[in-house]
Amino acid sequence: IINGYKVSYLACCGVESPIKTPVATENSEGIMGSYDNGQRMIEEVKKAKATSDYVIVFPHWGIENTTALTNAQQVNSKNWIDAGADAVIGAHPHILQGFDFYKGAPIAYSLGNFWFNTKNIYTGLLKLTVSKEGIATTFVPGRQANSETHYLSSESDRRRLYDELESYQPYNKVKIDDNGVINPVTEY
Repeated sequence: IINGYKVSYLACCGVESPIKTPVATENSEGIMGSYDNGQRMIEEVKKAKATSDYVIVFPHWGIENTTALTNAQQVNSKNWIDAGADAVIGAHPHILQGFDFYKGAPIAYSLGNFWFNTKNIYTGLLKLTVSKEGIATTFVPGRQANSETHYLSSESDRRRLYDELESYQPYNKVKIDDNGVINPVTEY
């Protein structure tokens, strides 16, 4: 319960190709997979939405070390929102992949490595604030280097990163203000 609202979190995986972590069944342990084009997650989102004010989906997806999005990232995120998800926050590519909105719901394709290795790369946190108006989305930028992550304190470095993120796929559809607040440029 957050701010008086019930928030459900659902997670799945759809990246480990050609070797896939086994998907759980009634008779075997495993993960919640999205290897089925996200169909099982659609059903789980619908169930969660029936008993929750907000549903947030955390997919483990995409291709490592590229800002290019997969078809599954673009299609599944929208299908899950159509099913009732209020936000989709992705991970796995190890770099930032940018943001989108669909029907007012935020999508973060990948937040990068918050604390993973010794690479020197941009990363960040996504702050979601729930209220009766919906979910407000704020990106908190950072830099990971030498196995540590620090807030990106330089105003000019933050602006440079925000501008870079705005240019990522899918096609310049978000605007990030100087405080990190993410808004759609266009709705569709």
